[in-house]
Amino acid sequence: MKLTYSSLNLIIDFDNNFCQSLIVENAHEFFNITNSLYQQTKGENGKFVLYDKEILDMSKHCLLFFDYYDDINTKKISSILNTLAIQYLKENDFLEEFSQLNKIMLLLNQKIEDNLNIPIGYNDTFSFNDFVKFSNYKLIKNENILDNIIKITELNAEYNNTKLVIFFGAFSIFDEKDFCDLIKQLHYMDINVLFVDSYKKYNISNISTTIIDNDLCII
Repeated sequence: MKLTYSSLNLIIDFDNNFCQSLIVENAHEFFNITNSLYQQTKGENGKFVLYDKEILDMSKHCLLFFDYYDDINTKKISSILNTLAIQYLKENDFLEEFSQLNKIMLLLNQKIEDNLNIPIGYNDTFSFNDFVKFSNYKLIKNENILDNIIKITELNAEYNNTKLVIFFGAFSIFDEKDFCDLIKQLHYMDINVLFVDSYKKYNISNISTTIIDNDLCII
């Protein structure tokens, strides 16, 4: 798998090493690169191309970490949890439970209708989808940011066919031990990783590093 950047004729080859770091020393170009990656993982246009036997949609196959303080329950995570819950409900016999649930809902709605004294309509059947939507499943956020990242990545790798995880500013967030643990866990998942930063803090042997210096030369 390769990631190319047309502006500088940059090619990052994950076939040579699953773990790559891109150090961009030029501040203006650092913004251009991170902005393009950010926009493309959202489905917008940009200057990167992700290729693995064919051109891949980066919004579908890339996972981006850049806001390490935000809620971990993204739309992708919610969709995965809801899909798994519905699948479990459909594969098991919960007819009795849902029958009782719908009776309670019907009685409650009838009481509301009688009290309002207004002709109203309402749903009289509580479906699997209704139940899952009402339950509003979420991942419980761990105090350890590394654990949160690993769990989010595991779910996306297994259920969303994520092929590349991208980190902005990871050298400022993790100490060297956590950095090594993160790389090890991602390697177990058989997923590629790209660290994008303005400097390299640790000399970790199994990371291949490409540097774009202040003169926009690729080293």
